[in-house]
Amino acid sequence: MDICNQYLRKGNVLFKGIKNATEAELLALKELVDADIAAIANQIDEAKTKLITDHVYADAEWLHKAKKAKRFKGQLSQHIQNQLSQRRQIRREQYEKDPLPNLLEAIKIVLTPEQREKVLDMWKQLCP
Repeated sequence: MDICNQYLRKGNVLFKGIKNATEAELLALKELVDADIAAIANQIDEAKTKLITDHVYADAEWLHKAKKAKRFKGQLSQHIQNQLSQRRQIRREQYEKDPLPNLLEAIKIVLTPEQREKVLDMWKQLCP
């Protein structure tokens, strides 16, 4: 999860890194980014609540930075989601062209080696 470590160290990720990341890395990264967005939103909400209940204003510079960070992380989250959607679309198109690789991958994941052998032997018998 190199891209996640980079995000945790620096607080951001290059869009080029998103393009090169695996789907599992992107899902983990999106989870981290969305958690940060929620945390920032909670802090902003707390500041608003303090203003209403205690008439205490939040530091203007802090509030500006918090809103800016939330906006940036929101854009990052959206970019990750777009990348995931593009990859799903590509997989869908590939599946429509040739579903056999997906079937073979499912067989590899679900069946034991012995079961795989039986399926492949039966397939060879059924094929002309």
